[in-house]
Amino acid sequence: MAIRDSDILIKRTNLRAHICDLPRTSGSTLPKLRPNAKFYNRWKRNLQKLVLVSTRHPLTGLILRSQTAVAFEKRRHSRSSYRWMIHPYSMLRIGKSSGPEYWNIVYPIYAVCIIDIFFNFITGFVSPDGIFLDTTLIARRYIKGYFFIDFISSMPYAWFYPTLILPPGPNSNSILLIIELLPILKLIRISTVRRNVQQINAVTYNYIIII
Repeated sequence: MAIRDSDILIKRTNLRAHICDLPRTSGSTLPKLRPNAKFYNRWKRNLQKLVLVSTRHPLTGLILRSQTAVAFEKRRHSRSSYRWMIHPYSMLRIGKSSGPEYWNIVYPIYAVCIIDIFFNFITGFVSPDGIFLDTTLIARRYIKGYFFIDFISSMPYAWFYPTLILPPGPNSNSILLIIELLPILKLIRISTVRRNVQQINAVTYNYIIII
């Protein structure tokens, strides 16, 4: 009788075990490198980790609600033909920035805007149907969306005709500077700015909690 009770206890313990537990790994799902791997291979692997989905992204948990789902998404991305596309929930998408330094503080802002256009062409997107990393779908969605607004509001037009603008006077053509008002169109993207600020706040909050 005692032996039978022991068997029942073992079976109940096994039933309570989580059959979806994943083995402890680096979590990248990328092929392991040899201990003597070259620097280039290590650098390429680290770069690819940055473009994969990350649990550190504040919005990952809203779409991928388990470690198994995150691991599957990483494996799907890393083994696809779009493995170098930036996942919308990757750390690189949060940390993208630009560092050109010019004498005019406005110039780096233009540079960041232009780089952001490039990033938008190589960053996947999320829709009710799933997460998409196909370059054609990404480009088509962006062009139909905010591309035109981003493009015309990110160009430093004064760069192209700095010597053509005459000072105020009878022959002044400073009306050309009206084109410089086009960046105001970026106010249409205020919802995107709000979403990015929320992501940064979430990352900062999580970092403070960890410390």
